[in-house]
Order: sequence, then C-alpha cells, then structure tokens
Amino acid sequence: PVATACLHRFCAGCIEKCLRIGKQECPSCRRPVATRRSLRKDTNFSKLISTFYPDLQAFMEQERLRSQALSEEHRGRHAQQMRMLWGARRAVAADASHRNLTP
Repeated sequence: PVATACLHRFCAGCIEKCLRIGKQECPSCRRPVATRRSLRKDTNFSKLISTFYPDLQAFMEQERLRSQALSEEHRGRHAQQMRMLWGARRAVAADASHRNLTP
C-alpha cells in the first residue's frame, strides 16, 4: 500500500493506474496528486494488513469467488423479476385488447 500526501491509502498499482490515465487527484478527497513520486510506501499499514490477513492471496481469491457468486445470484433474481414483469405486462395488454374488442 501507498499513502498520498493527504494520508489516504491505496493499492500501489491502483493509484498508479489512476495517475497514468490522467486522474491527478486523490480518489477519496480529490486533492491533487502531482506524480507517482509523491506517493509514499506505507510499511506500517502493510504490516497491519499482514496481521489480519496472513494469506492475503487466499483471502482475495475467496472474495473474488464470493463476489462472482453474488453477481450470478443477482443476475438470476433480475432475470426472474423481468420475466414476471413482462408476464404482467402481457396480461394487462391482453386484458386491454380483450376489453376493446368486446361490445
């Protein structure tokens, strides 16, 4: 992790990518971040993370799989809701056309 001058902490690769694509500001508070050289390695924060997540790679993989499962669950619920919505719309349209056809 690295810290900006405003003391917000980020993954080094993530903040460097932001700077590379032209976002010359802190993503948290929008204060200017001039260059990559203004970022400072935060070894104390790195040690703290290591204390809570001794196997960070395994944790990140678990989170990726959990996020993927949640996304699939959300897609399934969304598809079910859309089927119900379109079914209701078809029923309303059929009812409306039936009422217009009867004298």
